[in-house]
Parts: sequence; C-alpha cells; structure tokens
Amino acid sequence: MNSTKIAMSLTWKPNKRLNYMKPIIVPPVSGKRGMMHNSMTNLWTLASTALQEADRVVIAGYSCPALDLESRILFSESLRKNPSKKLYVIDPNPQSAAKFIEICGVDHSTIYTSVADWVRDSA
Repeated sequence: MNSTKIAMSLTWKPNKRLNYMKPIIVPPVSGKRGMMHNSMTNLWTLASTALQEADRVVIAGYSCPALDLESRILFSESLRKNPSKKLYVIDPNPQSAAKFIEICGVDHSTIYTSVADWVRDSA
C-alpha cells in the first residue's frame, strides 16, 4: 500500500488469503522497535547474545545509517561487552566503514572494500 502511516492492524484480503501489511524488514529509521512485530524482539535478543559471545565479527554491506539508532545501540552495547573481539568491515567506502570503530568500541578494525578482498585475505 502507498501510505505514509502504518496502522497496527493493517490487513488486506484480495482473495481468500489474509495478508498482514506490517513490514517484516524495517528500513533504517529512528523508532524501528515501535514498527517491528513483537515476535522480532526475540531475534534482537539472539543477535545481541551472538555479538557478545563472538570473538570475530564481520559486518558486510551495512553502512549503519545515522537514523538506524536501534542497530547502532545493538552493535555498541553488545560488542563493547567483549574486549577480545576482532572487527572486520566490508564496505566500498572506507569512511563509512571507519565509523564502526567508535560504534563498536574497538581500538582498530580491518576494513575491506569488497567481499573478494576479504575472502582472499582470509585464505
């Protein structure tokens, strides 16, 4: 639907099948948690736990836009709890990748401009 507002009970039944029009993938906007379905909360908890326990984190193809506050908070809170982690960022724009050093609380990160470069280096 082409609407600027998303109602909590928005459904559409074009045939016999009921469709829920609430987005499953929420774009990088502030207030993301308020737009997500309640069942997604558990997924964020699992992601936080995985990030806290990881010794090596690879962030590929995500530039962490300024308005995606919830993702920034997830990275920041989760990764700062593990001082031994290693951070690898794959992004064609090194300036974009460099922001993860501050967000994730690391003193350095390895930045790759392509997945091919990362794969070649990890071999």
